[in-house]
Amino acid sequence: MTTIDTTPLESTQERSCEICGVRERIAGGEGESGVQVVAELEQQAQSGAQWQLCVCCQVAMSLWESGDDQDCPSA
Repeated sequence: MTTIDTTPLESTQERSCEICGVRERIAGGEGESGVQVVAELEQQAQSGAQWQLCVCCQVAMSLWESGDDQDCPSA
């Protein structure tokens, strides 16, 4: 089961998080497919990794978990 820490990041300077990094890696075109990146993230989660989310991803995650994400742009 994936555990994501949804508490705000300590520093207000942070404008990205682990989830933002995943999106950037997939969009970056460095030869990594979305399947590879997500599989790596899932493997980290299985080993007990936890991530903090930036405010933007916190909002997106909250909307997704509430089921009220139909107006959100897709990843």
